[in-house]
Amino acid sequence: MIHENEKRYDEREFVERPITFNMSAHRAAPFEVVSKKGICIDISSSGLGLVSNCHLHKGEVMEVHVPIGVKEVTVRVFAEVRWSAFAGDSARSGLRFL
Repeated sequence: MIHENEKRYDEREFVERPITFNMSAHRAAPFEVVSKKGICIDISSSGLGLVSNCHLHKGEVMEVHVPIGVKEVTVRVFAEVRWSAFAGDSARSGLRFL
């Protein structure tokens, strides 16, 4: 069941899996893509929770390689940053699949 204060529409599964994502480095150089790593902490049919060492900006669209199954297989999807906040030395973000 989704709690009243939740903004999610789908139930999520708690996971802790390494994830890779590509983001535009338009702030540094035009048309440059930067590959980053993080930890997927939860996932649903509509998005995922991410912990990484970089603060993402709301509305930013990125390419995410979502791990599936037990082997190191990923599915490439695009996702929009819905929110991002620092938590100590890392940032926690919510992404919505496009």
